[in-house]
Amino acid sequence: MNWYNDPANAQGADTAGDTPGTLIDTFTSTALLAADSFSHNGSGAVSDGALFSMTEQAIGTLTAGATLLNRGQTEIKSATPIQEPGSLALLGASLLGMAAFLRRRQG
Repeated sequence: MNWYNDPANAQGADTAGDTPGTLIDTFTSTALLAADSFSHNGSGAVSDGALFSMTEQAIGTLTAGATLLNRGQTEIKSATPIQEPGSLALLGASLLGMAAFLRRRQG
């Protein structure tokens, strides 16, 4: 498996062999049993200042009579939490409401 980072956000991967961007991680696994699985946690953080795209490429070879079952999952996390405007507005409204309540209570 290979992961490519494309900071230009070209949205490539038009064909099976198309891998836009820069290779940032690679992983190889060989099945030893009839029903074998693997997991892999990436090689580290990637920092892009704006919109970007990533391509995940999987290449496999099956033996005669073998079956491939894919339950792949990729998770992208932000290094710093990104606040939503609605959450900030709700926080601001709550603080104003509490201030108004306390002021009314004191008066």
